[in-house]
Amino acid sequence: MSDPTHKTQMSVSAALRRIKKIKGAIADRTARAQAGALYIEQKEPAFRFDASMEERSTLCTEMVKLQTLVAISNARTSVGGGKTVAQAIRELDEMKSLIAFYKSMPVRPKARDLDVEESVDWDETMEKRVKKVKETVWISAIDQAERAARVERLMEKFEALNGEVESSNHRTMIDG
Repeated sequence: MSDPTHKTQMSVSAALRRIKKIKGAIADRTARAQAGALYIEQKEPAFRFDASMEERSTLCTEMVKLQTLVAISNARTSVGGGKTVAQAIRELDEMKSLIAFYKSMPVRPKARDLDVEESVDWDETMEKRVKKVKETVWISAIDQAERAARVERLMEKFEALNGEVESSNHRTMIDG
């Protein structure tokens, strides 16, 4: 845990790594507290509920402080195109969502595609086997090639903007 009276400078990247580590420790202390919340009198748990909750609270306070400092820094720091890091992060989230949408979207090889299904069935009135053909015309808003092109363009745009954000995170210092 950090000493609240001693301020150190760290990069936003270092703060983000610390936040991730703290989240893991919070999950650990939460599990310890749950395990120590109820026990048989003669079988005392390895970790006491109150101590685990106190450690969890201290970790949460540090995490919230770091998250707030990162958020303030992101709102004040600019990357290419005159946008803030905060705005760039939201745009990256939207690009990820759009990439996932396109990747999961059902499309056909061509914008207009024909499926032909043949079957042989018994016809009661004609008393013989009859060949039946069922044609289904599929219309895709975009074909597979266009979907792939859109995903590729979005991924290139994502990688460029993400590179700017990561570069900024390594350069930008906060008081931790």
